[in-house]
Amino acid sequence: MNQAENVKEKIKQRIDAHKIKFKDYSPNEYFLVENHVLKTKGPFVFFAVSKEDDQMEHVFDDAS
Repeated sequence: MNQAENVKEKIKQRIDAHKIKFKDYSPNEYFLVENHVLKTKGPFVFFAVSKEDDQMEHVFDDAS
């Protein structure tokens, strides 16, 4: 597993922990966490929890 994939796995673990916390505490925030964007591109890891994550993902995808 390369470093980017290792970081991605650690972020997934963190997401799972936040899902548990936010599910009952803050439903609006839970929706954002549930619909996160997490991807790698070469050595880069992109992680977004935002109402505008689709726009951010587009910028990441278009970056060279």
